[in-house]
Amino acid sequence: MLELFNGSLVIGLLVSVSASLIGFLLRKGLEITKNRLPQKPDGVWPTSYFLINLVSILCWVLIGLGLFVGLILVIEYIQY
Repeated sequence: MLELFNGSLVIGLLVSVSASLIGFLLRKGLEITKNRLPQKPDGVWPTSYFLINLVSILCWVLIGLGLFVGLILVIEYIQY
């Protein structure tokens, strides 16, 4: 049983680290894209800014979820 748990721990940690890394890289890509967009014209934000901000929030959620799952898996491993 412990061998199965260690295998699932490794897979879970890989998934959580991958989720955090993907979220971080997407966030950096969004920052680069946002810097290339035109500045705010006449007080009206283009729709692209709204979409970029929405995806940015989703990236932070992905990073947080990956870190949270990794932390839960490590705590469960320490308890056994």
